[in-house]
Amino acid sequence: MWASDSPLQAVNVYDGNTDKVASSFSKKIILAQPVTYLSYVTTDFFHYFALGKYTTRVDSPLGAWQFPVTYSDPVASSAIAQNDLQGNPIQPLMRLGLAQFLKAYQSIVYTQGPLLLAGATLGLLASFLSRGRRRWDGAFVSLVGISVLAIPCFTVMFDYRYGLPVIPLFMLSGAIGIQAILERRAAKVSAELPLQAEADLPQGEVTDTNATPPSRHKPASRPQRPGWVVAFWAGGIAAIVTTVAWSAPLVRNPAFEAYISYRASMGPLGPALSNRVPVDGVNDVTDQKFVSGDIVATSTGAVVIPQRFMDGVEKAGGLEVLGAARGRETQTSYNPGLRYVTFDNGAVFWSRLGGAHAVYGDVYDAWVGSKIRGRLREPIADAQTTPEGGAFQKFAGGSITEFADGSVKIAVNPVRPSGEPSTATTVDPNRPASATKP
Repeated sequence: MWASDSPLQAVNVYDGNTDKVASSFSKKIILAQPVTYLSYVTTDFFHYFALGKYTTRVDSPLGAWQFPVTYSDPVASSAIAQNDLQGNPIQPLMRLGLAQFLKAYQSIVYTQGPLLLAGATLGLLASFLSRGRRRWDGAFVSLVGISVLAIPCFTVMFDYRYGLPVIPLFMLSGAIGIQAILERRAAKVSAELPLQAEADLPQGEVTDTNATPPSRHKPASRPQRPGWVVAFWAGGIAAIVTTVAWSAPLVRNPAFEAYISYRASMGPLGPALSNRVPVDGVNDVTDQKFVSGDIVATSTGAVVIPQRFMDGVEKAGGLEVLGAARGRETQTSYNPGLRYVTFDNGAVFWSRLGGAHAVYGDVYDAWVGSKIRGRLREPIADAQTTPEGGAFQKFAGGSITEFADGSVKIAVNPVRPSGEPSTATTVDPNRPASATKP
C-alpha cells in the first residue's frame, strides 16, 4: 500500500477519500479470500517467535531497522535525517569504525524469538503451575502481549518494530511463570519436611498430639515495602523529570512540524533548497524554499505554499509585500478549479488556465473592504501601475483603479441576460450588495 508503484498512489492520494477507498478495498479482499488472509495473519504472527532475524519479500526491509555502515544506503537513510532540529538541511558524517561495531553488535545481541515464545508460554501456564489459589497475573500479561502482536498482523503487516512493545511484557510474564514454578517446588518441599521428620523419629517415641501441624498450602506472604522506600523512589523520579524539563525545555518548531506533516523530502515539497531565513521588513516571519514550494512560518504556526502560488507572490514583490500567510491553499466556493492563499496584506489566486495572480496593497484594501467583492470575484491579471502613479487591476467581475491622490474607483460588470454584451459601470464601493468570501 505504501510502495511507490501501489495502485493506491494513483487514486488521488492524500485527499479526503483515500482512506475510504483503501478501507473498502481491504474489506472486499478479506471477505473474498478469508483463508488466504488468515494464513498471512498466522504466518506473520509466528514470525515474531522464529529463530534469528529475517524478512520476506512482502515484509518491511530488515535493513530499515539496522545500523547502517554507509550513508548512501537508500533503506537506512531517513528523509527526516537530512534536516536538523530546526529543519535546516545537513550532511551527516559517518564514522566507519563505530558504525561497523554497532552493525556487528546488533547482528549478535538481540532478543531471540524463541525467548519471547518461552516467556509468553510460561505466563499462560503460571496459573496452572502455582499451588493453592490460582494466580492470573502471568496469563493476563501474556494475553496483553499476544494482543499487541496480533493487532498489526490483522491490520497492517509483519514488522519487527511492532514486536518491540512485547519484549518487556513477555519477559515479565516469563518471570511470573518461573516464580510460580519456584513457589510450587518450595511448597512441595515444605509439605514433605514434617512427614520426613516424623519418619526419622526413634521407634517408640511419642510426638506431641496437641501440636498444630504445619499448613501445607499456606501462601507465602509477600514482603511489604516501607513507606520511606516508596517515597525515595518517587522523589528520585520526580527530580530526574524536573531536571530534564528544566535543562531542555520543549520549543515548538512550526516550520519543521509542517515539513514532517508533508512527508519531509519524500513528500510533494521535495528536498530543501535553502535554510530558513527571516523575511526582510516583516516581523517574526521566516521563509524556507524547497523544490516545489515554500514554508512560511511564524512563532505560532507555519503554512506550506506550493510553488504555483509562490510565482504569484514573487510577481507581487515577495513576502516583504504580502506578509505572513494566514492559511493553507483553499478552494473557492464558486469555482472548484480556482484556489487561493491569503496573506496579511493580500491574497494569491491560482487556476490551471489563468495561472497565479496576486491582489495586494491599496487595491487589496479596496477589494477586501468592498461590499461588492462577491461581484468582483478573483483577479484575472496582475496589478499595473498607471502613468499618473496609481494602480489598476482587472477582476473576473470588473476592475479597481486606485488614483495617485488616494481615491478609488470600482467598476463592475452588470449582470445581463445571456447573449447580451456586458459593459462595465462605475459604482459606489460602499453600495450594499451580496458579497461572499472567496
